Amino acid sequence: MKFTAAFLFGLIPLALAQNCPPKPATDLEKRAILDTFIDTFLVKKQPANAMRDHVAEDYIQHNPGVLSGRQNAINAFAGMSTASFRYTIITKGFDNNIGWFHYKMEMPGGGQPYAVTDFVRFNGTCIQEHWDVVQQRPANPRNPLALWS
Repeated sequence: MKFTAAFLFGLIPLALAQNCPPKPATDLEKRAILDTFIDTFLVKKQPANAMRDHVAEDYIQHNPGVLSGRQNAINAFAGMSTASFRYTIITKGFDNNIGWFHYKMEMPGGGQPYAVTDFVRFNGTCIQEHWDVVQQRPANPRNPLALWS
């Protein structure tokens, strides 16, 4: 890998130097990008950085509460205090250009925790499209099985 002086001295934004716009990538590289995205978003609790570094500008969003486009996704998280959220990653994977991650999400004052599964489609090195399924655990569930086992 060749580094230029502009890259080394920070004149080129890291997000542009890394993943987006998309470049060809192997499945192993895409899996590593997904792992970095999950780590930045859920573990480090930096959703804006995760989006800037790994999501295409023309990102397609299927969540009915958020418009498509990377900046719209960043704006949706800007109003949330995600630093106080608690995430427990249950499973994650990558196959056939689709990554997924299933986790437990707890929000202070948010009642029972949520089971969340995010699905993302890659375009080379960029996350290009997103779907999610979100279910809050009822306070008195009829079924005793956990949402996270």
